[in-house]
Amino acid sequence: MERAFRFNRPLSVLFFDIDDFRNFNNTYNHSTGNIILRAISERCRSILRTMDVLARYAGDEFVALLPETDIASAEAVARRMVKKISADKIATTFGELGVIISIGVTALSEKRTHDSALIDRANNAEHQDKQGQKGIVVVAL
Repeated sequence: MERAFRFNRPLSVLFFDIDDFRNFNNTYNHSTGNIILRAISERCRSILRTMDVLARYAGDEFVALLPETDIASAEAVARRMVKKISADKIATTFGELGVIISIGVTALSEKRTHDSALIDRANNAEHQDKQGQKGIVVVAL
């Protein structure tokens, strides 16, 4: 983040969570939840570039930093991630389970904000208008 701001380079942030993840742990077990978390991580890495950074933020929440990526390109990446994850079921001891993620997308702006504020903006976008909706991508400018 510091390099992107210092050299005035684009940087986008994706913040996403697994819709209704708590149901996987409650219906099946935490081992199944862990299988789902690992599968989501692997699928996201298959879409992201090697220079992108993917991290588990908390629980079922993830953050991806996309250097040299403008907001329009980041939104396209987010839509590919939502599509791939919802299309491919995850094999577990309880059978194949479908998973859906929702993503908030934002980008570094000319006005410097604290790094955590950028992640918070993507997080807030992900939660915006999510009421009852799944598999959404929301962009916060």
